[in-house]
Amino acid sequence: MIDKRISRRGMLKGLGLTMVGMALAACAPSMPKEGLVAEKPKEKPAKEGPVTIRFSGWGNVEELTLYDNIAKAYMEENPNVKIETIGLPGSEYAQKLFAWIASGNPPDCIRTGTQYFPTLWADGVLLDLTPYFEATPELLDDKLYMTKLLEIYEMDGKKYATVIGPNVMATFLNMDLLEKVGLEYPSPEWTYNDYVEMAVKMTGGEGVRKEFGSSNAYWWMVWESMLWARGGDLFDREKNPTKCLLDSPEMIDTLRWLQDLVWTHKAAPTVQEASGLEGGWNSGRIGMAINGTWAVNAR
Repeated sequence: MIDKRISRRGMLKGLGLTMVGMALAACAPSMPKEGLVAEKPKEKPAKEGPVTIRFSGWGNVEELTLYDNIAKAYMEENPNVKIETIGLPGSEYAQKLFAWIASGNPPDCIRTGTQYFPTLWADGVLLDLTPYFEATPELLDDKLYMTKLLEIYEMDGKKYATVIGPNVMATFLNMDLLEKVGLEYPSPEWTYNDYVEMAVKMTGGEGVRKEFGSSNAYWWMVWESMLWARGGDLFDREKNPTKCLLDSPEMIDTLRWLQDLVWTHKAAPTVQEASGLEGGWNSGRIGMAINGTWAVNAR
């Protein structure tokens, strides 16, 4: 068990910016093949109708409903624009998105993240949004927006996305279980060892009614955040990395702490136990869970 003292503020900071920003990016249309194209006879311009924009993003039920509400509010203010929202669960989003791109008929505007952006950029399907930023200087005002996050979606000096916002990882507490075992709310000096001690005390019961003091943390966004909290990282630098740091002491400490929580302290469920924990956090049988702030709207 690790005995590093880290303040609650430091722990939360380390659990902070994970997938630093989900973004909207416009997909560029396919380019025509080279060759001569006969000029069509000039026709009388047709009366302009509404502009249709197809937007796609992933999320839970609440997030998908939010997409629809935002689109509805925008269309009420801009009656010449029609927005079609295509919401998908996160588990289906990547497969559907890249199938759309392969078919040559992707949405006009997409929600993306750091896990998709490199591939989208390398495939050349993203529209360079730099001129739009230059025409709207307030988007680059760091007093209004977290402009630092824009760097994540920049390549070769060009901007390919605007940012919805950062994802922050935090520890959620089940106050019912906390009070059940007579524990108090964590102090500002809370440490990783304190977390383990609390998780052990909140663990009890048998079989399908067993209560766990903590969720497990096999998901990469959780352990990556904890790696950052220890001062580590996956690579020596974000862009053009030269060395992988998966064998660093910080990485080993992070994974050992997480594995001990499951196998040594038995305060978090195994993969098999978690699959049988119907409702997950909503079952009320988990004392603490490290998750993103997006989980708030689904609770």
